[in-house]
Amino acid sequence: MTTTSAQAIKCGAALLCVGSLWTGALFAQGRGGGGDWKTGGFDAQRSSWVRSDSRLTPDTVKKDFKFLWKFKVPNDARQLNALTQPIMLDGLHSYTGMRTQLVLGASSGAAYSIDADLGRLEWKHPFTTQPQPAGTLACPGGVTSTFTRQVSLPPAAAANGRGGAGGGRGGRSGGAVGQPDQGAPNIGQATGRGGGAPGASGGGVGRAGRGGGPPAPPTEEGGAAPVPAAGRGGRGGVSFGGTDAFYSVSGDGNVHMLNVQDGSDMAPPVKFLPAGANISGLMLFDRVLYAATTNNCGGAANGLWAIDFSTPNQAVTTWKTNGGGAAGTMGPAAGSDGTLYLATGDGDYSPTSYSDAVVALAPKTLALKDYFTPGRVAFGASPVVFPDAGKDWIVAAGTDGRLYVLDSSSLGGADHHTPAYVTPKISNDNTDFTAGALATWQDSRGVRWVLAPVAGAISDDAKFFTTNDKVTNGAIAAFKVVAQNGKPTLQPAWVSRDLVSPGAPLIVNGIVFALSTGEFHSNDSNVTVAQRIQRSKPAVLYALDAATGKEVWNSGNTITSFVHGSGLSSGNSQVYTSTYDSTLYTFGIPMER
Repeated sequence: MTTTSAQAIKCGAALLCVGSLWTGALFAQGRGGGGDWKTGGFDAQRSSWVRSDSRLTPDTVKKDFKFLWKFKVPNDARQLNALTQPIMLDGLHSYTGMRTQLVLGASSGAAYSIDADLGRLEWKHPFTTQPQPAGTLACPGGVTSTFTRQVSLPPAAAANGRGGAGGGRGGRSGGAVGQPDQGAPNIGQATGRGGGAPGASGGGVGRAGRGGGPPAPPTEEGGAAPVPAAGRGGRGGVSFGGTDAFYSVSGDGNVHMLNVQDGSDMAPPVKFLPAGANISGLMLFDRVLYAATTNNCGGAANGLWAIDFSTPNQAVTTWKTNGGGAAGTMGPAAGSDGTLYLATGDGDYSPTSYSDAVVALAPKTLALKDYFTPGRVAFGASPVVFPDAGKDWIVAAGTDGRLYVLDSSSLGGADHHTPAYVTPKISNDNTDFTAGALATWQDSRGVRWVLAPVAGAISDDAKFFTTNDKVTNGAIAAFKVVAQNGKPTLQPAWVSRDLVSPGAPLIVNGIVFALSTGEFHSNDSNVTVAQRIQRSKPAVLYALDAATGKEVWNSGNTITSFVHGSGLSSGNSQVYTSTYDSTLYTFGIPMER
């Protein structure tokens, strides 16, 4: 572990910080502001937009933003997978003081909690101690999805009493405040939970005529030893989906509800998916946990899976694509009414398959409500959702280099082939690069923006108002949402500097953080994992002016490995990314003393 002088002075183990002992943890009401990064893409809409941060501004980023610390996780990558995108819990009070907690999954099969201010290990929770098969590039095994906490639906739905713990601070539950060297008392040790048998696929829309288709004593690894769940003393009332915790799915397909204080299982794990499933996009709201699957790994059918913790047997429901797997790195995005929007990739084409499509699925039941397909054009990113004119709009990225804007009231029109708007071709790329995820935000003037990572050179068909560099490897492309004839269109605004295999951007206070992941992509399917690793380059983090794309700051040669799949996250005036060599990097504004 490496840290810098930016480390804060906190309450240590020798000084007991004063707090109340109750069934939920005490949480501060913010330091940097903006809300916790609770799930992949920050929120249920997968916007990657932190609404506010009191310390991150264009001026402070220019002057004060810097590398803070890095932490090497003791983990061996599986194929190209290493660490998942960090999620966070800010302002947690315990005997060590108030802290911001980052939690991420390791591909070898464990959860790690890192103190975001000090860059030290708080706890580790191994999901298995048994050796695991090596896996393949398509089916790597182990932990594959970003963890999640409860999330809220957009405001329109939240006003009607839907959603989870809320997007802002306060109102949380979780581990109780513990005593030094004792860990945190579990706040319930539920028993008698078993997995439910998979339910039937959802349905309801015909396909005819589609055409195309707190820590214990330190370990040798420098952190806290895991605290067993048993024998801790229970405090009733803990239930899956009803308690603010870190939720994950291990490589054996079990759902874990991890105590925020020490990472222990707050209840016995519940069976959800087959072992070895390749999942993405874990998201929890209304006591239902969702996960997207791809490549039919472990016998888990491609599509969307849901486990309803409000039912007596934790019933599992599956919607199958009967074709291509879920596209992107963040799985489904949710609309204001809880509808789930999932994009799919190439696969079998038949009247009953949903390859190369964006589908709308009902919450809980996963009944198919609607779908759009452009034909035999796969999607390469998770959709993003934003509200406008009293309804939700969905943007999806095709592997044809175009963005598709879809109306939630009718995704593809009467023929399921007609989007509300489609951009001209944005970039020219013939590799296996995919965008992974998009981003959206709204500026102080009320203008809505959509940002997309693209690979290769910018197409002549795309007329961007501002360019910042000669783009050969890739870039972030920014669009303004402009209404025409009552429908939103995407007006090209700017293209960033050249980036190697750009990852999904994130937005904080008028700053776009963009990652040149450095990952090597090819159109040759015979290129091995070892060759991909050898030909990849170290990642570089950039801060860009969100209005123009102009570079404000960059990380230089600080990062020494490439990034695959995990993406950026942010909170408390910091930005986090993790690399193939299992190192978590943190950049931000040093804490005031």
